[in-house]
Amino acid sequence: MSLLESKESNGSISLKSLFDGNLDISSTSSLSIDDLSFAICRGEWPASVSMPKEIALDTSVNYVEADPTIAAAVLGTNPVGILKDFNTFGFLFESLCTRDLRIYSEANGGSEFYYRDRYDFEANIIVSLRDGRWVAVEVKLGQKQIEEAAENL
Repeated sequence: MSLLESKESNGSISLKSLFDGNLDISSTSSLSIDDLSFAICRGEWPASVSMPKEIALDTSVNYVEADPTIAAAVLGTNPVGILKDFNTFGFLFESLCTRDLRIYSEANGGSEFYYRDRYDFEANIIVSLRDGRWVAVEVKLGQKQIEEAAENL
């Protein structure tokens, strides 16, 4: 379930609108860090995430990128605990954004993937439509990382 479906996103940025040429994509989330940590950890997966860690890792490794709740469950953390390791929280936040962009890109007939080239230029997410249009997306938690991310795009 995406953040829009759970009513945690206001939908002010539309992937379809972006591909239709609307480049005014500036927006700020009203979610607090606590709200984001809850969204990462709340889960909506079947009971397999409560299996022993060895089994859960083996059976859900392909889904960790798709939904950060699996990674949070495997780590045995909760919304309070995940904030004690802000580095891991950042990775799971990126995974949360990737999951939602995957949902939205598929709804628009596209796909998403990670990009890194031999020169170490990278983009957290590339959304590509079947007609050849694409967009590079950098996911950042704070304002201070935005200029650095823009230089890598």
